[in-house]
Amino acid sequence: MTCFELIKSDFENLRKLSERSPFSILTSRMFISTTLIRLNTSEKFVAKFIGKITLQWFFNIEVASQAKIGPGLLLPHPCNIIFGCAEIGKNCTVMQGVTLGASKVDFGFDATSRPKISEECFLGVNSVILGGGSMEPRTVVKPNSFIHLKSKVA
Repeated sequence: MTCFELIKSDFENLRKLSERSPFSILTSRMFISTTLIRLNTSEKFVAKFIGKITLQWFFNIEVASQAKIGPGLLLPHPCNIIFGCAEIGKNCTVMQGVTLGASKVDFGFDATSRPKISEECFLGVNSVILGGGSMEPRTVVKPNSFIHLKSKVA
């Protein structure tokens, strides 16, 4: 999907889940932060630069440029989130304070050492998910959980 198609999908997901007006959604922190994440993972240097700097300064959100983030991402409280994962599936909800990443320092971004989050997962407040395994679809991670993925989690 293109950057624009992903942004449109995020908007449609918010419209489906909320009774807010389109203007209210477009000006919400939820939508603005997901749009900046899409820019951060874009192929265009200027868009990537603007997305990365704005996310870090205003939302304290870090996104690995190589992370593949599916459509319909929902960030109800977009702050203090680290997307150091290999992949996030479609229609996932990520709460504030979530950390996704490698279990060891990995400056080269080895996707096999980073978590893969399947579609429609819910990642609770302050949860930490590290390692190179995969989660099953529709997994719910409770708040303040620590998960070290080595293999599939049901």
